[in-house]
Amino acid sequence: TYDETLEEGSQEMWQDTAEEAPVVSDALAEERQTADRLEEKYAVRILLGEPCKYGENIFAYQLTATDGGNSRQKADLRESLAILEKVLSLYPDGFFKTFRNYRDKAGLRFFLAADLTNPNGGFTPVGVSSNMEGWYNIVLNVKAITATTTHHEIWHSVESRILQADGTLLSDEEWDKLNPPDFEYLHDYDTYSEQKGILPLTLLSGSKNAYFIEMYSTVTVQEDRATLIETILSENYDPAFYGEPDPLTMIRNHPNLAAKLAFLENPVKQVFGSVYWEGIVAKTEYKS
Repeated sequence: TYDETLEEGSQEMWQDTAEEAPVVSDALAEERQTADRLEEKYAVRILLGEPCKYGENIFAYQLTATDGGNSRQKADLRESLAILEKVLSLYPDGFFKTFRNYRDKAGLRFFLAADLTNPNGGFTPVGVSSNMEGWYNIVLNVKAITATTTHHEIWHSVESRILQADGTLLSDEEWDKLNPPDFEYLHDYDTYSEQKGILPLTLLSGSKNAYFIEMYSTVTVQEDRATLIETILSENYDPAFYGEPDPLTMIRNHPNLAAKLAFLENPVKQVFGSVYWEGIVAKTEYKS
């Protein structure tokens, strides 16, 4: 039928060169085996070595491929895979299959790059996310990857998946009602840290009336939500510093931040089946 032909045509877009078996140098064979194991267990895709350069077709950044002949890069890559495995293990069973299309293709894809640079100068992130041809793509710089950054980038993909399922589930207009009156996101990654008047509105100020986690949260609505989720999932949370046993309790004791988190719960539950961060917090051990 016409519909089936249309779907078959769409599949050709998803079956791009990066969908084929990734070829890496013999020097990265052990790391590739680790990545293969994680792909099979968690239903994700992990590119490393030269195949990682494919990400330059997706992102407005230059990616340096991980090189098995470089001992420092190799060590960073191994550490990155260990961090990625730890992070992926925290999510509910079957969570990452939700990113795949109805034919069980494409899905969440990680690029483990040796470096990530901005060809135009200016702001360069540790991680970056983007969607293309049915893939939810995440680039992580192996020199600077952390569990917190990985959770942050996964949230960006979670948000994109929610909007793909139902564009009405995350209304920016409704979200804006949870911000201070007359507030507007800066949309400037290079100067946000200079906006000193925003600091009192952040969690960093110590105010119970904080609206944002940090100043970076005020760049875009997407970063506002991602910094909120990364804070809840950060393994570096210090109960002694905040006076609360875990980050979820801490956020819920800040009324404005609690309202934002509550706003996200229903969309996540509808698309992914549960409010996944609750389970992650419950099984995370924090500093004493």
